[in-house]
Order: sequence, then C-alpha cells, then structure tokens
Amino acid sequence: LKASVSRPSSFVAASIESDIAAEHPGVQLGQLVSHPMFGEGTVLQFEGQGASARVQVNFGSEGSKWLVLQYAKLEPVA
Repeated sequence: LKASVSRPSSFVAASIESDIAAEHPGVQLGQLVSHPMFGEGTVLQFEGQGASARVQVNFGSEGSKWLVLQYAKLEPVA
C-alpha cells in the first residue's frame, strides 16, 4: 500500500510566501513595488525558492511580468 498526503494549496502558497519573504524582506503579496524599467506595480504571486524565486508583478500599462527576485531590483513603495 502506498499512502500519499496532499496539503491544501493555501498551505503550500503560505509556505512559499514565508520562505520568499524571509529571503527577500519587504516583498509581500499585494504590495506596491517599483521597478527601474517597468515603474510601479502590484505583487500578484510568488514561485520557487532560493536563487530561482520568481515574483509576478502587474505593472498596469506594461502588463503582468514574471521577474526573478535575485535580479529584479524591486523596491517597496511607501
């Protein structure tokens, strides 16, 4: 018999969000951020961990972009 355990997607998303938040303080879901090329946008999603962590940001007129956090140079907007 093989047993499998699944976790609710909200548990997994919360886990990924907390990992990314620990590695990249100041970046949270729903937060307004600024990018040097795309301007201001809202953080929509996180994906991955460590050096491959990515964030999806909606930049309004520039559209939604997936950015690697390690290189994105995102700054929180006060």
